[in-house]
Amino acid sequence: MNFQKTLYFIFFISLIVTYQNCSQTFEALPSLGETNLQSNLGEDVILRNGQALYEKNCMACHSPLITSTKINRTAAQISAAINNIPQMSALKILKTDDLQAVAIALERRTEGNPFACSPDRTPSSDPLRRLSREEYLNTIRDLFNGAIALSEIQTQLNQFPLDTGDDGNRFDRGVRTLTTGIFNANNVVSEQIGEILNSNSAKRSQIFSESCFATTPASNSCVNSFVQRFGKQALRRPVTSAESTLFLQTYRIGTSAGESAKFLVRSILMHPSFLYHTEFNGTAVNGSTTLYNLSAYEIAARLSYLITGSLPDVALMAKADDQSLLQPGILAAEAERLLSSSKAKSSFRRFYRKYLVLDTLKAPAYSAAFRGGISLTNLNEDAAEELLLFTDHITFDNRPLPELLTSRVSFLKSSNLASIYGVSVGTSADGRVSLPSERSGVISRLGFLLSGNDTTNPIHRGYVVRNSLLCDEIASPDPNILPPGSLEHPPMDPNMTTRQRWTQKTSAPVCMGCHSQLNPLGFVLEEFDGIGRTRTQENFYDGSGNITRSLPLDTIVNPQISSPSERSIASSQELSLAMLNSQKFNACFVRKWHQFAMRKKITIQDGCMAAQLYDVLMRPNGTPLEMIKSLVNHSNFRQRQQSR
Repeated sequence: MNFQKTLYFIFFISLIVTYQNCSQTFEALPSLGETNLQSNLGEDVILRNGQALYEKNCMACHSPLITSTKINRTAAQISAAINNIPQMSALKILKTDDLQAVAIALERRTEGNPFACSPDRTPSSDPLRRLSREEYLNTIRDLFNGAIALSEIQTQLNQFPLDTGDDGNRFDRGVRTLTTGIFNANNVVSEQIGEILNSNSAKRSQIFSESCFATTPASNSCVNSFVQRFGKQALRRPVTSAESTLFLQTYRIGTSAGESAKFLVRSILMHPSFLYHTEFNGTAVNGSTTLYNLSAYEIAARLSYLITGSLPDVALMAKADDQSLLQPGILAAEAERLLSSSKAKSSFRRFYRKYLVLDTLKAPAYSAAFRGGISLTNLNEDAAEELLLFTDHITFDNRPLPELLTSRVSFLKSSNLASIYGVSVGTSADGRVSLPSERSGVISRLGFLLSGNDTTNPIHRGYVVRNSLLCDEIASPDPNILPPGSLEHPPMDPNMTTRQRWTQKTSAPVCMGCHSQLNPLGFVLEEFDGIGRTRTQENFYDGSGNITRSLPLDTIVNPQISSPSERSIASSQELSLAMLNSQKFNACFVRKWHQFAMRKKITIQDGCMAAQLYDVLMRPNGTPLEMIKSLVNHSNFRQRQQSR
């Protein structure tokens, strides 16, 4: 009997490993070489070659094609840059037709909307993704509905490593990598849940609620009834006849009701369709071999994990059962219903935590002399919560996107934070207050500004603005090509401001390629010190907390958001307005939301959906909430593309 039990679990482990290799890959088309663009290649093929060539040769410096500012460049202009700019000399290997293809890719965008809709209007490929750690926890919680609390398996859950995203997608919803640590965590959690069911008849009765289990041994039809109910909920689709047979056989391995329940539930919790977002059903679109309309159950799962971060509820599954969810009007109504749930707020906070880099706040180590009377207790947590309450307000109160950068509304429940902002804690239930004029939008809030120590880090602040809010992807420096000590912070010097020290540190030509983009966006935020207080001068302290020297601040910069010829700015308010006056902030917000919602890094093939979302935001009073609804209602949300 023990040998048979071992065989069954080896089978499930092998099935999981098999699924790890089911992901689809993108294979770029070869270079055009010396082919004639007037040949029979076709416009779409030329475009795709241009996109592939850009991504391989240009993206590292000029951002992905979908957000590149190098639009409407001719082949002649590209050739001139290659011949005249030393850093581009390696691209002289590209042929004339290659440059023309890149130019065509760049031309297929307008100044009004930066996202081009691809000719075939189909989405990019959808690799197989697993449940992220947070999705897994939410799914376990909702599947057992209180019969087994997360606290009862907390030791096992603690073995899950944190998800950091992959494939260039920073959001945990996009994870596809399955490590040994993750698999082991899945295994020990299922094992612990199985042991709880084996030893606790009351909990077992809660989960195996069919009355027929009162008879021992349970009949085949009784077990199948449970499998169809519980298994359908766990797998987010009906259980197939082959799976029912397998689950029944797994149940029969046990020598008691408790042991049988343990093996059955473990096998369901280790099933690939539980651990992964499997989308293998649906129907081919117009006979296509790569494009499929999702099934009603797959749409239900996409919608639910996007909005609530967990499996579909009973009402949503009912709409999948009767196939009415395939109707756009019903899908829109279900999206509205889920968006009004408390789980939606928690799920969308996952987006904003990554978008605003709230998960990397450094532990506060401010000196007593520097912080004065400010308490460090829960400082980071309170600052992050204040910022998330603000993003809750922007999203769920259906506020226009520009208010993310301009609104002075805050929901303050911490007297410690209130003292830094120079206001009183709000007296209403939600703590709503209006902050001073210099606290307009997210880049002036403590959750964005805290450095963790007495000095600011303008390079980090500039990087977050440039990378997260403007989507300019600046690669990390390669320590192998830099002089020793280049990546260390400049030492303190009471005769130099932080701006002066960092300017001196990054003035070498090898540094300025990136730092010319980062430094200005960080220097303009020097109006806030390392703990987020406003200031007009930089103070230096002795061990007793006495100010020994004060240096005037210089916050005037050329932000270079879209071009080097922009007018100078001198405050966070002016930086926010400069970002809003460019198309890059809205375009970046679309790009980040697409990554989060669709679990993949946006490509030109996703341009149709992105263009629609951008247009929604550009309407008078366009809001993130309306953009999210538009995403759900787009046809590409209901489709999957296999790799070509």
